Amino acid sequence: MTSRFVLLFVAIVSACATTPSREAVPLTSVQGMPFLTVEVSLDGTGPVKMIVDSGASETVLADWFVEERKIPLAGAAVKGTDSGGFSFEAKRAAVRALTVGGTRREVGQLYVVPVPPPFRQLGIAGIFGPQEFFKGEAFTLDFPNKRLERGLRSGSGGRVLALTPCSEKQSNKYLVEAELNGIAGRFYIDTGGRSAAITPQFAKKLGTLATTSATRAGVGSTRVVQRIGSAELRLGGVVASVPVDIETKGVSCPTADGKLGNDFLKDYALGFSADRKTLTLL
Repeated sequence: MTSRFVLLFVAIVSACATTPSREAVPLTSVQGMPFLTVEVSLDGTGPVKMIVDSGASETVLADWFVEERKIPLAGAAVKGTDSGGFSFEAKRAAVRALTVGGTRREVGQLYVVPVPPPFRQLGIAGIFGPQEFFKGEAFTLDFPNKRLERGLRSGSGGRVLALTPCSEKQSNKYLVEAELNGIAGRFYIDTGGRSAAITPQFAKKLGTLATTSATRAGVGSTRVVQRIGSAELRLGGVVASVPVDIETKGVSCPTADGKLGNDFLKDYALGFSADRKTLTLL
């Protein structure tokens, strides 16, 4: 009898030692916007709310937050580009480390960017770039259940899509192949974007379409875009009707034909694997 209990104990300990932990961090919806936020601690203080943005190359701080908290600046300002291809000036703030859930990452400094007024009203302190934060580790961004998880869900099925980096400089921004109205293109996954968007060059491939003007307020700029009311999106066997913006200056990834936003992504859990270069839609 004693030996049976010893063997059972050893089996349990062995299983615990070899099964990786799957930390899950809760996410929160943004009032009046199709985004999710995560709580992030800066240098051990906070936490503060940041929008989870898979289209961001790295985590950045909102200008209002840096001014209000009197976070010291570090180094000279640099030129940045927003999701619509518009340039803006980005300062740099001295922040040593970020913590999300039980994971801490050294950063040294973060860029400071201008954000729309509603961000301050809602207390949104910045944009969280999960690819840069997890540094090659797999993670799952679950929209329906509002969870950010380390690792992928094993044995859960789903549609597995190939990912390719945008460029050498933007290796954390990934592209997938999809079709809009039957025209193939490459699009990056942008959970910080309200809707799908395409470049003017790709719009020409779609032919003559009825459009309306719309104003888009984003990180770095407020701009007027042309909107296609509905287009057929095909991605990994999924077919959906989505509104699409035509960005007059293109998108922030120069090798992309456009991006996919939360009008479509909000219905899925997205499993990103940098080492496998795959995206799993669950």
